[in-house]
Amino acid sequence: MGKKMVTITKFFSTKTIYLLLILAIQTISSVSRAGPSCREFFHFRKVYPVYNVHISKLRPTQMEIGRALVEIRATELLVEAAGINVRPRDYVLKFRNKKPVPAVISPRGEFFITDSHHGISIIYRMLGKTADVKLKIEIVRDYREAKTDGSLWTYEEFIFNLQAATESGGLAKGQFSKDVKNKSPEARFAYLPSRYDMLLDNPLRSLVGAAFTLRGLSPSNYKDYIEFDVAEMINPTLLPDLNFTNERIEQVADFIFSDSAIQEYLMQNLNSQP
Repeated sequence: MGKKMVTITKFFSTKTIYLLLILAIQTISSVSRAGPSCREFFHFRKVYPVYNVHISKLRPTQMEIGRALVEIRATELLVEAAGINVRPRDYVLKFRNKKPVPAVISPRGEFFITDSHHGISIIYRMLGKTADVKLKIEIVRDYREAKTDGSLWTYEEFIFNLQAATESGGLAKGQFSKDVKNKSPEARFAYLPSRYDMLLDNPLRSLVGAAFTLRGLSPSNYKDYIEFDVAEMINPTLLPDLNFTNERIEQVADFIFSDSAIQEYLMQNLNSQP
């Protein structure tokens, strides 16, 4: 009797495992065929390679930042580090280097950052121009690898693909000042700085970013560079100055939310996916 019970237990255990395996395969297959919202629910995400790269080797894909925002945030983080008696460099490594920063590798092996420019600028501001720290970099595309037809990327093709629209297989990356953005991809690319401490300041970008925060808007809900685009739609002569003050932030916020063209632009540039 005992031997029979063991055999029955083995049978049901094996059968149960088999059925669970079949169910798991069917679930994964269903989710993979489902829409983006379903895949998002199950946290399906492509895994990219992550490297530790020295901050001095990282190149921006923007011309500008809002330096006032960088200064304020860097000061806040330095105070936080001092408050827990941690050196700024150690604070960066422990608290500011958890999530990898997205980047691409050019055909020449250069690391071009595609997001988090203000975050890296904050680290530069905290640690100085001689910052000696490595950051986690997530490679979303490596242009040293062959294309689908087997040919290698030329540097000119890389420059074009980096800036080309996603609909045509490009990455749609690159922020350029108003007087540069209408130039050719090669000409625009030449304006990108080689280091983060060389990024230009856009005071209106700082004011727009603060205005978004003041009114509860998250830039992540919109397409890339939304704050720069909105800043271009604001006539700076309507403001007494571009100083980063509460009064000026309020004025910019009022202008953004009372201007129908800006409101329409914001609606048109909402991210299609959460």
